[in-house]
Parts: sequence; C-alpha cells; structure tokens
Amino acid sequence: MCDSALIDAARDFNRFYTNFLGVLSKAYLDTPFTLTDARPL
Repeated sequence: MCDSALIDAARDFNRFYTNFLGVLSKAYLDTPFTLTDARPL
C-alpha cells in the first residue's frame, strides 16, 4: 500500500468514527464546548 492510500484510509477511518461517536457535535462531554472549541483549552 502506498503512502497516499494509507493516509486516505486513515482519514476515512478517523472521519467515520468521529461522526459515529458524535464528538464534533455540541456539548462534547456534557460541556458547552464542541471538540473544536475544547482542543485549545
């Protein structure tokens, strides 16, 4: 498997499970922050 195919597979995996687990939705871990907002904190 070439590097670009491996990267694409990893991105697909991450996007699927991020969506499946709902970590980008509002109220991440019962807080008023989304995951994107909470990361820099």
